[in-house]
Amino acid sequence: MKKFFWLILVQCGFVLNLQAQRSPVVELSKYAQEEYKGTLYRMRNFDSDDTKQPALVMYLHGASGRGNDNTSQMKQGGIKLIEDYLVSHKMNACFVVPQCPTGYIWAGDPENPAYIQNLIPLIDYIVKEKKIDRSRIYLLGVSAGGQGIWKLTAAYPDRFAACFVASGQAIGYQAQDFGKTPFYITVGSEERNRVPRLSRWYSELNRINSDVRFDILQGLGHGEACTQAFTTERLDWVFSHK
Repeated sequence: MKKFFWLILVQCGFVLNLQAQRSPVVELSKYAQEEYKGTLYRMRNFDSDDTKQPALVMYLHGASGRGNDNTSQMKQGGIKLIEDYLVSHKMNACFVVPQCPTGYIWAGDPENPAYIQNLIPLIDYIVKEKKIDRSRIYLLGVSAGGQGIWKLTAAYPDRFAACFVASGQAIGYQAQDFGKTPFYITVGSEERNRVPRLSRWYSELNRINSDVRFDILQGLGHGEACTQAFTTERLDWVFSHK
């Protein structure tokens, strides 16, 4: 009988653990649901006693966050780590998480058209409405979101204060396309195909832009690397730029 009850407790714990993993890692009620010219996004304002104009921090999700519900993109763990940083550092910022709709992908691929170009009108709108400091616009993205960052910054190389790309490949670009934009690039050591490609890409960028960092996250596969990349030290580096 005791063994029976023990098995029940283990099974219940397993189910609860699965449910916790599937639950959003941020409190959605704290993020306003917004839409601008067809682009869905979530937004939260972080206020502080700082009298400076707020920064704009934009997170671009990976492919699993695509949809038309303005919710799926919020389930990625990196968002919570960035949120925690903004809170603990009392950073005056507007945190925005747009959603790439179903049928598109940020940078485009043979099967899905690009959607990244729709973010420039959104950024311009938020900058105006929230009186954003134009010298403090930051892009952070994972996987497909990181690929979108490469595409957007190649088109607008002097627009952003700094960018953080976690496990997002840069395909079809030249290092000079990005001007002097500061980049922090990370990849998991277990992402076998991405490690050599991003290592070579870092070397190319670093030859013409000394303000680039690159870390290989030991022991991490793609999913873990897309979350655990957002450490305090790396975010300190990103947000120190303006």
